Amino acid sequence: MHDHFKKSGAFCREGGPAIIQYYKDGSIRSESYFINNSYHRERGPAYTEYDKGGRIRIESYFINGGLHRDDGPAYTVYNYNGRLPYKEYFINGEKKNEIDHFLLGKRKK
Repeated sequence: MHDHFKKSGAFCREGGPAIIQYYKDGSIRSESYFINNSYHRERGPAYTEYDKGGRIRIESYFINGGLHRDDGPAYTVYNYNGRLPYKEYFINGEKKNEIDHFLLGKRKK
């Protein structure tokens, strides 16, 4: 099951997810934010995936279709106890290591 919102044939919704997927029991499986068919959300993850218990499993931050986050990892995977075993840093779609990401973030302030 899913809900989706389109504008002029493109996935697009301001102020909420453009695609919401559900498990068979009706709980939310994932939320995807799009503007003009590109993953995009300025304040929060553009893609979030949940397990059946409602816990976050994956978060991805995008700006204009490219992975991007100034203040932390742009892609994270959580395990079932809530720990963060995997994370990747991106600025404007370009992968960065944690130190470079931190230094770039300091320059922007």
